[in-house]
Amino acid sequence: MHRFHLSIIIISFFISACDIPSVEQNKELQSPTPKRELRMDIPNASWVKVYFGEMPGKGRPGLDKVTRQNGFSILRETVLPENDLEVRLWVGFGKYGNDGLILRRDSGNWSAVNLREMLCHIKEIGKDERGKYKLESPKSGWETLWQKLIDADILTLPDSSVLEYEDGTLDGKSYVVETNYDYLYRTYQFPNPKYVELKEARQIMKIGEIIADEFGLESFSMKTSGCSKDE
Repeated sequence: MHRFHLSIIIISFFISACDIPSVEQNKELQSPTPKRELRMDIPNASWVKVYFGEMPGKGRPGLDKVTRQNGFSILRETVLPENDLEVRLWVGFGKYGNDGLILRRDSGNWSAVNLREMLCHIKEIGKDERGKYKLESPKSGWETLWQKLIDADILTLPDSSVLEYEDGTLDGKSYVVETNYDYLYRTYQFPNPKYVELKEARQIMKIGEIIADEFGLESFSMKTSGCSKDE
């Protein structure tokens, strides 16, 4: 009788063992989340290579070099986690050089950094205010700031190269925008929008005014030719 029960137990063990998936079977049963790729919306325009590479005749580094020198990754090469975002707004590119703003949302936490590269930040001998500055919270709060920028079309403005855009100014203030949001990288440029009668030009100027007002960064405003209203 005992032998009968022992035989039943042994048979049951082997049947159970056969039902346990092997390591290889477990790997097949698991469905890993596919890695999201970053889509690109980069205009086929000459300014892209000029502004992100070395700027000829200016004696200044392009945006990629400025980005690396300040410890940031190249945004078009960066896949952000879901729900994170990063926006970079660059202004200047005339005789003063250019400034940058890097706005981030990382795991729900906001931050902003100002890259001061314009020559006009050198106020006098021994008083050089150029460099990298972490910014305090914007005047209206992070979420309100972001909504203002969305309402101003920061994520959807086209590049000036696809518009009937006539820029006759030799040396003025221009904007370059980079956005990395929802696995899409975009960049676009507006040279000297102050002198262009297009609604898109008005919108990019509005974006600059929002940044100037929210963070006290006058260099992003078209109301000044350089770093401050005293220029």
